[in-house]
Amino acid sequence: MNTPNSSTEHFDDLDGLLSEEEAADLLKLVPRTLTVWRTQSKGPRFLKIGRRVFYRREWLVEFARSRIVDPAAREVRAAR
Repeated sequence: MNTPNSSTEHFDDLDGLLSEEEAADLLKLVPRTLTVWRTQSKGPRFLKIGRRVFYRREWLVEFARSRIVDPAAREVRAAR
């Protein structure tokens, strides 16, 4: 059995993968945004199989959480 590490994931189940369109819908984006982000090495993690691109829901949630902005924290940093 493989153990997941920072550069690879162990996949027992590929059924939970979302298409680019489904991922964009979940993030309230147009699919083209995800395409552009991939070419710029931005955005959520993804899996590429052949020419197809897939996302896991947890990767999308992780990405969205990394984008949370706390205005109060920004004010504290700006005041320093």
